[in-house]
Amino acid sequence: MAALVAPQQVLAYRCGACRRHLFDATDVVHGLTGDECGSFVLEEPLEWMTQQLQGDGGRLCCECGAKLGHWSWTGMRCGCGEWLAPAFSIAKSKVDGRAAKSRSRGETSGVQERLGVSLPWLRVDPPRRVVVYVGDGDRDSAKRSVDAAWANRAVREAFWLFLSSDDAAPEDVSALIREVRARGVADVVAAGAGRGAAVVSAVECERVALIAPPADVSLRARRALVCCAKGDDRSWGDATVEVYAGIDAAAPPAGVVRALCAFVCT
Repeated sequence: MAALVAPQQVLAYRCGACRRHLFDATDVVHGLTGDECGSFVLEEPLEWMTQQLQGDGGRLCCECGAKLGHWSWTGMRCGCGEWLAPAFSIAKSKVDGRAAKSRSRGETSGVQERLGVSLPWLRVDPPRRVVVYVGDGDRDSAKRSVDAAWANRAVREAFWLFLSSDDAAPEDVSALIREVRARGVADVVAAGAGRGAAVVSAVECERVALIAPPADVSLRARRALVCCAKGDDRSWGDATVEVYAGIDAAAPPAGVVRALCAFVCT
C-alpha cells in the first residue's frame, strides 16, 4: 500500500513492477487520504496513458505491461462511495510512493522543454543506468524502432528516454545527458538509429550505440557499438568499437536489439 501524503510533503508514485515514474501527488484529486479509498483518482490523463484512451473506458497499464487500474470518461464510484467523472483510477496496491524534496509539477530546464522530456522523477529514485535513444520521426517511431518492452525486460536496471531526431540537436542531447548525470545516474548510454545515429555520434557521452549510421558520421565517444551493413569497413578513429555487421536499414533484425541490450548491460 502506498504511503499517505503529509500536507508539507510531495510524493512521486512509480509502478510497483518496473519502478517507472507514473504520477505525482499533485496529479491526484481523490484518494490521498482515507483508508476506504483503494485507488488514487487523477485529475486528467497523463502522457503515458494517451494510447490507451480508446472508447469510453478501459484498463490502465504501465508501459511494462503491468495492470494499474481503470479509466472512464463517464465516471466511476470510489470505494468510499463518491462518484467521480471522468475518472483515471490507479490502484494503491499497484504503485509505490516516494518522498521527493524540492519537487514541483512541471519542473523542467530549457533543454528538457526543447526535447519534450521531464527529469525531476530522477531525484526520487535514480536508476542505475539511463539510455537516451534518438530515432527517426516522432517518439512513437523511435520506440517502435527498438522493441522497447523486450529491451526493458532484458535490461531491468535501465530507464529508456526516447527522443525524435527531428527535434534533437547534439548539443541539446549532450546537455540532457549532463542533467541526467547531475541527478545521480552514473551510467548513461546514448543510442540512435538512422538520422538519430548522426545526432548521437556527435554527443558528449562515453558510450554510444549507432544503428545504421549515415556514411559521413564520425565518433566522439571512447566506446561504441556500431550496427551497420555488411561490407561497411569505415574507420572509427580512437574509439573502441564493437561492430554488428549484418543490418538491413529498412528492416533491422532482432539481433540488433540483442546487441544493443548486451552493450547497454556491460
